[in-house]
Amino acid sequence: MSFTWPEIPFTGAEVEAFVIAYKELVESIYANWDGESLAAYQDYPGYAGSQLKEPFTNKETVKKLMESGLLYAAFIMKQRSGGSGPRV
Repeated sequence: MSFTWPEIPFTGAEVEAFVIAYKELVESIYANWDGESLAAYQDYPGYAGSQLKEPFTNKETVKKLMESGLLYAAFIMKQRSGGSGPRV
């Protein structure tokens, strides 16, 4: 399992803590994913994956979306913690 994490141009304790937690969560989700696709589980009663729709049932697609989402989420954390932009 190898992720291509974007460079985070934001600083601050809140941002750094969030980035670490985000990466741990994503790596855990990816490591515990059974199979390449959740489509096989669509009919299993009570399975949370049965609520997922394309493209979120494909492991590689979800991986790319989570990699890309880190930068946006870090920006939101920076704004919420009182900052507004990247370090210069």
